[in-house]
Amino acid sequence: MKNPIIRIVSFVLFTVLLLMSARFVYIKSLIKYNHTRLYPIGSREIQIDTTLVYDYVLLGDSHAEKWNLENVKTLNLGISGQTSAQIHARYALNYQSLQANNLLLSVGANDIKCISTAPNDSIKIVENCIKNIEKILQIAKNKYKNTRCAL
Repeated sequence: MKNPIIRIVSFVLFTVLLLMSARFVYIKSLIKYNHTRLYPIGSREIQIDTTLVYDYVLLGDSHAEKWNLENVKTLNLGISGQTSAQIHARYALNYQSLQANNLLLSVGANDIKCISTAPNDSIKIVENCIKNIEKILQIAKNKYKNTRCAL
């Protein structure tokens, strides 16, 4: 029978190595998914009443999701964690059915967050974010009286 202290030390070392390897796999996976932008298009279900003319459509990431405009008809299309590419894709799918006077857009924070895991692609990430914002604004410019963008 082995010495109990050796067994305890062996168990602790084994556990530490196991946790370190699990963390490595997690970080490697996070980098892979941030780099390729493999996130779901939506993480919450949003009901759009196409019969209403909204005063404001709030479109974007978690910042937009947390906005609350009182005493006005508002459609909040903010979804936490989304990048500009996802926000553009969602908007392109839904904009024709939206009836609103104003669009408030919050986009870019999650794109910039990706730079920490893909620093060599920082210029590409920022350029893609700008292109996606431009695409959203191009669609929106003839649809709404006012469009405001928060970065």
